[in-house]
This record gives sequence, structure tokens and C-alpha cells, in this order.
Amino acid sequence: MVERRLTGMIAAAVVLIVLFIVWDAFKPTPRRSAARDPDADAPLRIAEPPPAPPSPLPQPTPPTTTSQGTTVPAGPNGREPSYIELLARSETRRRIRSSGSTTYLGEMLETGGDSTLRRWENRTTAPIHVWFAPTHAANFQPAFIEAIKRAFGLWTNAGVPVRFDFEGDSTNAEVTVKWRIQFEIERTGQTDVTWDENGHIQNVTVTLATFDPKGRPMDTDDIRIVATHEIGHVLGLGDAAVSTDAGEFALSPRGITSFLQHVAPPQSLAQTLDTRVREAELIEKLDGGAVRCFACGHRCLVKPGRRGICKVRFNKEGTLFTPAGYVAALQCDPTEKKPFFHCLPGSDTLTFGMLGCDFHCGYCQNWLTSQALRDDAAGVMPSDVTPDALVALARRQGARMVGSSYNEPLITAEWAVDVFKAARPAGLKTAFISNGNATPEVLDYIRPWTDCYKIDLKAMDDKRYRELGGVLQHVVDAIRMVHERGFWLEIVTLIVPGFNDDDAQLTRAAELIASVSPEIPWHVTAFHKDYKMTEPENTPAATLLRACEIGARAGLRFVYAGNLPGRVGRWEHTYCPDCGDLLIERYGYVIKQQRVGADGRCPSCSRRIPGIWS
Repeated sequence: MVERRLTGMIAAAVVLIVLFIVWDAFKPTPRRSAARDPDADAPLRIAEPPPAPPSPLPQPTPPTTTSQGTTVPAGPNGREPSYIELLARSETRRRIRSSGSTTYLGEMLETGGDSTLRRWENRTTAPIHVWFAPTHAANFQPAFIEAIKRAFGLWTNAGVPVRFDFEGDSTNAEVTVKWRIQFEIERTGQTDVTWDENGHIQNVTVTLATFDPKGRPMDTDDIRIVATHEIGHVLGLGDAAVSTDAGEFALSPRGITSFLQHVAPPQSLAQTLDTRVREAELIEKLDGGAVRCFACGHRCLVKPGRRGICKVRFNKEGTLFTPAGYVAALQCDPTEKKPFFHCLPGSDTLTFGMLGCDFHCGYCQNWLTSQALRDDAAGVMPSDVTPDALVALARRQGARMVGSSYNEPLITAEWAVDVFKAARPAGLKTAFISNGNATPEVLDYIRPWTDCYKIDLKAMDDKRYRELGGVLQHVVDAIRMVHERGFWLEIVTLIVPGFNDDDAQLTRAAELIASVSPEIPWHVTAFHKDYKMTEPENTPAATLLRACEIGARAGLRFVYAGNLPGRVGRWEHTYCPDCGDLLIERYGYVIKQQRVGADGRCPSCSRRIPGIWS
């Protein structure tokens, strides 16, 4: 009797396991919720980076980034090309030398320098073990594995000085290939690299999606293209991709390369950060050891032993200290992602961030870094770095700009200026991606070293701003001050249903910008549920289109709808306000056509298009 009962229990357990596997394989694409997997989320889930090189390294000449008049061929059978094909095909020759005899891959193999190819030592005799992690992700097909092996073969045939085998398992794998259903941003793959103290790669994780960002299932060709791109990152190349029709190696300008992975902070994160500081400059010393801070619009009076609202600037015995010498987020990604649409179209920006913010927005997409020391669930370990090392990395990646973002850069302005002072002589443009809670003092401090400034205009209702920890008038004043000081300025409004999406607020925002200058680009972007704000529905495309029409009626000449590629019609593109010609055609971060010359003029009517074009 006991044996019969035991047999019945085992059979029931087997049935439950089978049902779970079947359900997991066919469950719908998950939506973002408040409880998230930190290892399968946006690229700002970060960890310890590669150490700074022990000695100065030679810098290869950055490849050209011109992309005049590039068009995208149709997909197989004449159908409209998919998002993946656009990524792979768009500007496939953008960074191949005009001679046509040497691809960028060949150049990297020949130049030596600090290519990560050099960090897989003696791997032609001792192969790198690749392991394919098991998965039950929807749409996964066994043929995907063979497609990835073909992608590895393309790199091997190109002559890279490493060799791979596919006999690895979870215990000895140096490259692990994992799967997820879909990324929640415009990407289909991600590569994370772990380095040892000597700068040698220890292991790599490549994560591929089985559905593209628009929810369409990936096929084997899509997987091969994305895998080839990501293997380029495994080998240390920046944004390598293969054209499906030409089979050529090139650099896609729309890749996102993350250099850090997520490592949760220890209990003493504040103590850890307080050792990575320098004396602040944006201050006024007062009686009794108190200090007035001018880094942001709060103008905190910080007494000895206390911190400012941002939590990362603190007074120790009458001296105000500010963060320096580390990053908590570091990516090389499209300049359009900042977003800057009128600055070096098709280029990449090395973007770094620190910890802390002077606001506490409930929908912050970068809360893990921005809300450190304010929210116990936020915060990551800082990674020490020097300004010169960041500039060297930017040049190796072929970036044309360095930007400070991911937390509020005003509160770490001294560190940003330290980096920009190294970037400017190297020929790089520089940018602040900010909430705009600025003071005249901080803008005057950063202006000599900063080219571009992006401001988030979050609402036109002061009550709404105070819910986020700010004051509307401070941002209104900052918009005028930034423009008056000659920064290249672009403004973004994230439209949140029920928060700032009413016609009255959108009209006031557009009229404010137009009163400063109708030439300032205004980006309206779609909210998605994040952090603590999970009740409003995601912003529909129709709302963005309505906001764009409001902006145009207010007299703004450059209004853009962002982060819903292919769903907002003409509002993704740049047109000449005078003759109406299409100047820059975009699909998300992909530049399909770029006709503005280095002189910044419309090629048809010679109208000056405001921005930075060279």
C-alpha cells in the first residue's frame, strides 16, 4: 500500500513538472513590473569594470563616421526589412576605409594596440570554451545554436587569434550564451565581460532575445546576425556586425556596449563612496564651518557632519567634498539615445555616470544609480577609473563624444569637468544629460569644457515638480541660462499618462521653449512602467503624435517623437523648416539617411540647420 501511494505521488510530481515546462515555453512576453531581475534588465545593471591599463596604450586612429545618403535594401522576398535587418544592414560600410581593401576588422587585427583580442592569450592552442545554457524561452529553436556556431565560425575565418570549442559546460565555460524572451529596450543582444586584476578576460556572458523589440519572433538569420555582432564584443571590438547580403564585417553605429555589470553594494556603501571624493569647488564658505553648495538649484546649506539633498556631497569639518574618481555606469551607445538629434548624427557617445541625484522621480529608469543612499534597494559598487582611462576607452570605441548621465551630473560636476578636460584635447565633444535643476554658478563652471546640454522638462505644473523633488521655476530659468551661454541645447519631456499629458501642460512646455528659441529641438518620449510608478499605462503613440502637433503649432521647428520607432511617422525625422526636404531619416537609433553637411546646411536651399555637425 505504501509503495502504491509513493508511486502515485511521484507520478503526480512528474505531471506537474511537465505542465510547468509547457507553460513556461509558451507564456506571453513578460511586462515590466516593480520586482525585476537585475541581471536581465536595462544596460545600467552594472558591476566591476576592466581595470585601468597599467601603462599608456597606443591609440588607433578612430574610423570614419560619415554616413551620407545610406539607404536600406529590402528584406528577403521583397518584404519590409525587420528591425534586426536594419541594425545589421544600415551603414554596413560606414567605417570601412574608402579603399575597400581593408575592413575595420582587418584594421583592428593589424594595429595591435589595446584591442581586447590581445587579452585572450595563447588561445589558438587552448580554445575558449563556449557553453549554451539550457532554456525554455518562448520561440527558442535548436537551429539557433547552429546559427550561433556559424557566427563564431565567421570570426574564426576572419583570422582572429583565438579558437573556440563548444564542448564546455557550466563548470568550465568561459563564454556562456543565455536566452531571454525580449529586451525591454531597443536591443536584441547584450554582452557582459568580467576581467581579472591584470586586465585579462575571465568570462563572458552573451544574452540573446528570441523576440525583437517590436515583439516579432526572431528567426535563424536574425540570431546569426545578432550573435555575430555580440561575438565582436566578446573579442573586444566595438559594435561589430555582419551584413546579411554582403557578408562583410563592419561597425554598426547603433550598438550599445556596456562595460560594467551589476554588483550589489555592501552595507557600507556610504563609507565606500566617501573615500572616492575630492574637495568641492562650487561652494561658499560660511560661519561655523557651514558651506553653501551651488552644484544644483537646491543651494543646500550643509553644516559640518551633514549631507546635501543629493546625499553624495557632504561637509567634513568645514570642507565640502564631492564624488570623484569612479563610475557606477559606463556605456558606449548612440548619441541619439541621449537624446541629441542635432549633434554628430550616427556617432556614438561614451556615457558615464556616478551615484546620487537631487530629485527622487518615482518613474526613474536609472534609479539603481540615481537613488543610491536614498533608497535601500538602490546602489551599486563604484568602479575606480581615471579621466585619461575614460578618454582612451572612448577613442578605442570610436566614440566622438563623452557624456555624463545616469545620475544627475550637476551634483558631480567637478568630476565631469575633470573628464572633459581630458576629452577636449583628444578631439571629443562633451555633454551633460541633466534634469536642468541648475544654478548660474554651476553652468559658468562647466561651460568652458562642455559642448552640449540636454534638459528634462518634466512637467509644467509646479505641484508635479515638487512631487519629484524639484521646483519648476529652477528648470525654466535653467533653460534660458543654458541657451544664453551658448551650449547646444536639446529638451526632452517624458510624457506620463495622468501626470503631464494634458494639452494645457504640453502647450505651456512648447510655448516656453519657443519663447527661448524656436530652433531648440523638443523631444517627447513615451513613459513605460518603472521603479515605483507602475500604475499609469505605458504612453501610446497617439499621445506622442498629439504632443508633436502641439509643439509645431507653438512654432517649434524641430519636434521629435522618441522611443517608439516606426510608430510616429514623420516625427522621427529631421526636415528643413524652409524647403521641407527630408534631411535625416531615422528608425529608432538607426540613421537611414543623413544629408546635413559638415557646414550644417540644407543641401537643397542652404538653410542653416542648428546643431553640431562636425
